[in-house]
Formats: sequence, structure tokens, C-alpha cells
Amino acid sequence: VLIDPAEIESALAAVLPVIPDKDPVNASIAATLFFVCRWAGDQGVKRILAGQGADELFAGYSRYLHTATLAEDMERDFLALPRQLSRDQAVAGLFGAYFSLPYMDCRVVRAARAIPAEMLIVDGVRKRPLREVAACHLPESIAWQEKKAMQYGSGVMREIERLAARRGHKKDLGRYLQQIIG
Repeated sequence: VLIDPAEIESALAAVLPVIPDKDPVNASIAATLFFVCRWAGDQGVKRILAGQGADELFAGYSRYLHTATLAEDMERDFLALPRQLSRDQAVAGLFGAYFSLPYMDCRVVRAARAIPAEMLIVDGVRKRPLREVAACHLPESIAWQEKKAMQYGSGVMREIERLAARRGHKKDLGRYLQQIIG
């Protein structure tokens, strides 16, 4: 989905009323999802497959590279997933769609949690077991490629920062979001 930067502020206005946490990170993720869900709705797609849970189950966050408490950090993040899922489902609901989450299947969760934390990051490579499986089915260049969070890779967060600065909130994205909420 190509995102028109001119539409980001209206996407924020649509998602902010429905998401539980209205901070810059959650708002930028929700705004990015808005465009995916809108496209799905336009295509008549009701069920959207998403990768939620992979980072929490397979040690995908870059901050996991620098922690002495990897297993505890992953558990904390896993327990926070329902709030994220609430955000994502609320955005999908704007378009009559919903997210289906294969990584959250109880069999996947059970298998992932059985892998010792120290085997999830090897030689600085996060989500190592997941990438090894992916390499069996995808070109290695895709399986081993570094990923960016959607709000950064899409440029949505950068555009939100630009919009906030233009409205006089360069240092406080939260105030900019409050201005949109009204």
C-alpha cells in the first residue's frame, strides 16, 4: 500500500478516537495500519493476516540485543500484547475487517516459549529460529533481512513528526496528537 503523506493527518483523526493508548508510538502504528485496513476494506477483504507476536515470542526487538534479562523482558512484552491487539483490531474494525494472528495460535506460542531465550538471538541475529524456518521457504535475502517497525519503514512516524513541528509541537508529539483529538 502506498501512503500519501497528505492523508496521514486525516488517518490520525480517524484512529485516535478508537485506539486505547494515544501516545506517539501507538498512534503512528495505528495510522500506518489505517492505510492497510482501508485498502483491505476497499478490496472486500475481511480477514487480514498479521505478524503480531513474532517479536515478543522470538526476540525480535532491537532492545533485546542489549538486555541482561532477555527472558523477563520478552515475558513482559508478551503480556502487553493484548493492548496492542486491541489497538490493531480497533483500526481494522473501522473498515469491517479484522486481523488474524498466526503467531498467536496456541501451538505456535507453546513451541516458541519452549525455545530457550539464549537461542533466539545468536551472533546479534534476532528471531534466529524464525529466520531459519523462513530460509527454508523464502529466498535467504528475505529471510535474513533486517526489518524496520512499520511506522518507521513506511515513513509515517517521520511525517507525523514533520506535521507536529509545522503546528508548533516539534518537541512534543503528544501535544500534537491532543490537538488532533480536540
